[in-house]
Amino acid sequence: MKVKNLLFTNESDFARHIKNSEPSNLYFIFGDENYAKGIYMDRIRSKAVSKDLEEFNYTKFDGRTASIDEISDACEALPLMSDMRCVVVEDIDIEKLAASDYQKLKEVIKNPCDTTVLIFLTMSLEVNERRSQRYKTFIDTVSKNGVVAKINKRSSKDIVKFITATAQKNGCTIDDSAAHYLSNRCSDDMTAVSNELAKLCAYCKDRAITKADIEKCGMVDINANIFDISKAMVRGDYATTMNKLRELLELNEDPIAILGVLSSSFIDMYRAKTATAANVNQGEIVSDFKYKGKEFRVKNALNDCKNFSADALRQAITMLAQTDYSLKSTRLDKEITLEQTVTKLFIMLQKTQRGKL
Repeated sequence: MKVKNLLFTNESDFARHIKNSEPSNLYFIFGDENYAKGIYMDRIRSKAVSKDLEEFNYTKFDGRTASIDEISDACEALPLMSDMRCVVVEDIDIEKLAASDYQKLKEVIKNPCDTTVLIFLTMSLEVNERRSQRYKTFIDTVSKNGVVAKINKRSSKDIVKFITATAQKNGCTIDDSAAHYLSNRCSDDMTAVSNELAKLCAYCKDRAITKADIEKCGMVDINANIFDISKAMVRGDYATTMNKLRELLELNEDPIAILGVLSSSFIDMYRAKTATAANVNQGEIVSDFKYKGKEFRVKNALNDCKNFSADALRQAITMLAQTDYSLKSTRLDKEITLEQTVTKLFIMLQKTQRGKL
């Protein structure tokens, strides 16, 4: 008998289910962690259909363009030289379906075909089941007849564990500090982390992966480099501050975009500073300001804001906002203006740390 009537909100439980159970005839996999969702979809598909028979028994639809009739026909088709076939429907928007198509879709999921593993998967589509009655009904119906899994972004702690374990599997080692650094440079994005880690393991082979290796081999990411700029400011390291800024400018990054990300870094610190003063914890900051999936930003801000007063951070945000206005409303040289602002900001913050402001 095929597995049904399951709803997973814990990724580890879902991973164990896939490993230890035969495939269900029906799945709905959603959430905001695309890397993991793709991995689990592949694992289910490989259990349902052998690699050498995928050409005959595997069909993937773009849910934004495929008709419900096409999906239904693919599910009803008999497998060739195999017990099962697999049909994947990616990013079908339940909310936008015509009423007649929605009714057809409900019939498909109420009566899943015994010889087909049908997987509904979201990758670029956001699902809010609490606000959408259609999605709530869809999830309830799928869970009664198959398996539903909500896979959300992993915490920074879990990503560090993933980095450490993956490095070991590839014959390398990495300490927690370097793993955190890699995760931060990739903005805690699992796809980016996985890609960068593969390159690092190939480069380092049988030795430890260091921060220097990550900087040498890693991608140049505007968010990561601006994270380094703000960190250098906190340390009082002007040379690194300007070198990182010029690296981005030499790569033709837009000064307005750089300023925007730098501003968000100081806004993070100001929120953390005021939250600390109000005895608000990290979890509440994540919830109140919608940092879910970006918890590392809150953690970094809570550490960095200790170096500055709330007034100094307000001054910094005001200075950056004024520069943003100037860049967008005048013909001033954008690169020079940005460098001047960063220098003035650095000096102001250093005076604050020394108690001169």
